[in-house]
Amino acid sequence: MRRLHSLTAAEMRTFLKQVHQSGQGTKKQLRARLRRYYRKEFSMYRMLHEGDSMPRFGNKTARHFDFLVVRISQSTVDSAPVFKDAYRLFRDWMAHHNLGDSGHRYAFVTDGPHDLWKFFQFQCILSNFGTIPHDCRHFINIKRIFEQRVMKLVKGNGERRLEELAKSDRADASDYHIWHRKLPLKLRQVTRDEFLSEEYLDCDSCDEVDE
Repeated sequence: MRRLHSLTAAEMRTFLKQVHQSGQGTKKQLRARLRRYYRKEFSMYRMLHEGDSMPRFGNKTARHFDFLVVRISQSTVDSAPVFKDAYRLFRDWMAHHNLGDSGHRYAFVTDGPHDLWKFFQFQCILSNFGTIPHDCRHFINIKRIFEQRVMKLVKGNGERRLEELAKSDRADASDYHIWHRKLPLKLRQVTRDEFLSEEYLDCDSCDEVDE
């Protein structure tokens, strides 16, 4: 899967030329120019062509940006199962590998907090799941661990370089005030003492129905 930051300077100049943009500058400048173009171009496209008519379920149409950056073809989109079926297949795969059974440990690893915190919650709500699967509320943020364990060791003036590796947080921040208030689950950082206090000893916050 090729990302925008993996394109060569020649490839970025070719793409910029196709959309009538300047191909002058360093590789970093070319990448920023290409990112700005597609962010602006496809934001306008979504506003003009999707709106309220976008279906809640089913497979969307792959955009040129999807194929350009991540190589997702239209055939991949057409053959992909809907979320409910994909989640069922995922649970079947977990059961096949005895994940979730007593004596077996597992963890979900994400590249940032938004995969499960934001997108997974939204899809569960749209798919009428009723409740968010409880084990999906806990995950390992590999991007945060990388920042804490690796980025601080980068030689130079000591500045953090995480923004060079992940741009998703900036895009998510623009609509944070819209989606955050719509999600039923809220994340709050607590200290160890708070976690061990009586406040967290009960299960009133759990929504699992007793059999």
